[in-house]
Amino acid sequence: MPDPISDRTELSMPPVKSKDAGRPVGLFLFLTALMTACSAAAIQKWPTPWNFVFFSGVYIIVAVLIYSFKGRAGQRFISYRWAAVVSFLLVLAGLNVAFSATPFGSLKSMVLFFITGPLIWWVSNQLFVDENSRKKLFKFFTLLLFLGFFYGLWELFTYKRLYLFNNNSIAAGSVILLLMVGPLVWCLKSETTRRWIPLSALGLGMTLIVLAGKRGALLGCIIMIAALALVLWSRRSVYIIIGLISLVFIGYQQRDRLPRDINRHFLNSISSQQRLENYSYAYYLFWEKPFIGYGLHAPIHGYLAGYRAKHEQANYGQYINELRGFDNIFVTGFVMVGSLFTLTYMAMTFAFIYRFLHPHRSWSKTPFLILLPLLAFLIQSLTYDSLLFPQVNWLFHAALGGLNGGFENGSFKPE
Repeated sequence: MPDPISDRTELSMPPVKSKDAGRPVGLFLFLTALMTACSAAAIQKWPTPWNFVFFSGVYIIVAVLIYSFKGRAGQRFISYRWAAVVSFLLVLAGLNVAFSATPFGSLKSMVLFFITGPLIWWVSNQLFVDENSRKKLFKFFTLLLFLGFFYGLWELFTYKRLYLFNNNSIAAGSVILLLMVGPLVWCLKSETTRRWIPLSALGLGMTLIVLAGKRGALLGCIIMIAALALVLWSRRSVYIIIGLISLVFIGYQQRDRLPRDINRHFLNSISSQQRLENYSYAYYLFWEKPFIGYGLHAPIHGYLAGYRAKHEQANYGQYINELRGFDNIFVTGFVMVGSLFTLTYMAMTFAFIYRFLHPHRSWSKTPFLILLPLLAFLIQSLTYDSLLFPQVNWLFHAALGGLNGGFENGSFKPE
């Protein structure tokens, strides 16, 4: 599958020149901070019309960013095949909405997904085309991680939980993992004496993941550290990795000292049983509509009448009606959006990851290290519907777009 930049079939798009990139890049970074801090509250807490005003404003600013590309000198390359794939996804999304039990609700969810996902991937790919602009993006991610740490401590002391503006500690874990791309890129591209800032940010990010008390994010973090150990096996790196593992281990051992609302998430048998039932119910539903799906965020509890539960759960119908998904972004994609859409989107994303890992048709260690937070995020996505949270969707695709411009010219080699 193609990615937006590596296939050199020409479809002219103007580039962002270094000297005139500052204002659009700054606007995009402001919008990223705004989405990270406000989108969850706008959806779940703000009354109408303020939530409508917020997202309308976001859409308008994104349109301004796209318009800012007009009239710039030079050429950018967009793959015709990539454009064709996105068009195919839009057709499948239209069919999914048309056959949904709640077409208007599915339409709103699908529009939000495309604007905070594929469109942001494309916009960030257009903006971060030079080394200076990419440095701004990933240093901004590092800044958000530092600010998130101090805000998270304030949340813990004040409200006895860690949400980081997300109204959900699971989504908070995803935001932390995705922001960790920033300090990791910074660290790999800095001289040894200047790495204490990004290394500190990585350590604080892992501390936040422990404090969030969610097993999915913690598992992704541990696997990320293990992969670091395998790739960076040297005396100096061993000390750093042992320190990071010790931080996670000590934090987990001290979980009983955490506030009760956080501690109970580490061992929650009810949640585990519900997830097992989700997989069984998803398998049952999938074979009824395997290609187009039931509609994004459409109600699915009505199909329980013909379903025989594998794990007895009280109020499972109410639970699945409120969730309208399966706490696994891949399972939710196959059932709610359909296998055609999900497989196409996965192929497009993993094609980029493969090309990022094999620049110039050869294996490179540095791109693999840079992608480790995204790997941890994908592992955590096995435990909840990650990309259906607009702030998480935005950060994931902004990171993909920001990384896109630097791998072919070797700019991700350590300096």
